[in-house]
Amino acid sequence: MGLRSWKFWLGIVISVVFLYLFIRDIKWHELWTTILAVQIFFLIAMFLVNVSSFLIRALRWRYFFQGEKIPGFHALFSATAIGFLANALLPLRIGEIVRAVILGQKENIPKSTCLGTLVIERLFDMLSILFFFALYIIFFAQPSLSDSGHHDYMHEITIAGYTSGLMCLVVIIGLVALRFRTAQTLRLIDWTISWLPDRFHNSIMSIIKSFINGLDIMKDLKAFCISVVLSLVLWVWIIFQTYLLLLAFNLDLGFTQAIFLLVVMAFSVMVPAAPGYVGTFHYGTMIALAIMGVNETVASGVAIIGHVFSMFPIALVGFVYLWLENMSLLDLQKQQLKTEQVSLTDENSVK
Repeated sequence: MGLRSWKFWLGIVISVVFLYLFIRDIKWHELWTTILAVQIFFLIAMFLVNVSSFLIRALRWRYFFQGEKIPGFHALFSATAIGFLANALLPLRIGEIVRAVILGQKENIPKSTCLGTLVIERLFDMLSILFFFALYIIFFAQPSLSDSGHHDYMHEITIAGYTSGLMCLVVIIGLVALRFRTAQTLRLIDWTISWLPDRFHNSIMSIIKSFINGLDIMKDLKAFCISVVLSLVLWVWIIFQTYLLLLAFNLDLGFTQAIFLLVVMAFSVMVPAAPGYVGTFHYGTMIALAIMGVNETVASGVAIIGHVFSMFPIALVGFVYLWLENMSLLDLQKQQLKTEQVSLTDENSVK
């Protein structure tokens, strides 16, 4: 299964490297004292906020479906919970495939349609992260970093923030062009990446074509606007979850600084890693807090507890819905094997 994939082993190696960078200078006695001083009330609140974010995700996902067949909320929530569990525990982050398969089977919707909506969902999430990062840089970064006494990274962070805003604008323009000038835009993209090897060129074009149907949401102005609002609500809610983590450690950091921490966390888990984002999440969190002037030991504690209280709700809700759907991790692993076989077939066909 996933253990034979070079991608899996690459993720393991990357996780080991970042985990070493994370733990090499930890003062374990001080870390333990810091963790024991955590305020449990805020961790419980963080847990509840994390679980409730699944409700917002499921509701938003519903608006990505266009046409006669609109899936029910319970099916959407169930598929979301199990998919996030698969992403957290299984190699190769097959959660989106799992979500598409489960929802397709429950609601009799083609898997390709479900996958198309999930590509759009990921796009909305990425745009939301970039938007909040740009917002932080433009309005909040200078005073928050000034308060912490850390200016060393200000120039680089500012460039990254404005680049994020520019990327948002470019992606939005590209989506509009792809939706309303599909043929012309596809030809332009095809020409732009024509220098790539056939394998990568064909893969990129295949991915782009796979979510064109998902752009049908742009036909329905009401559904599109609701999806945008729900995306902003979702990420404000997740920022609040991050802020609760800071409060649990009694850190003198505000809500706006939680934006910066969340953005770094989000980009950290995008790096290929072992299941559960081990290492990359921890090191990224520690570095973000260090930039904001937090003591390294405390930052390490925040990273460890933050990881536990991010993964635990996912595992709890996911296993509950696995049980309700009469499924097991073995079923998800079988789906993973099918995914790898399809991927290998596609690669061989391109060659």
